Amino acid sequence: MVEERWAYRDGRILSFDEQAALARFAALRGRLHERAKAEVATAVEATPFFARLPGRC
Repeated sequence: MVEERWAYRDGRILSFDEQAALARFAALRGRLHERAKAEVATAVEATPFFARLPGRC
């Protein structure tokens, strides 16, 4: 509950149109993926370095 109103109940989102949000994301997914390619490549390249750090989770 948010401000005394149900936001999620019985497995359903009530605070916004979930299907509309999913459709919007599906429409934007390709563009988001393209824009993130460089950052994802950097993260992949850095992963071995961070994996060797002491005390990592």
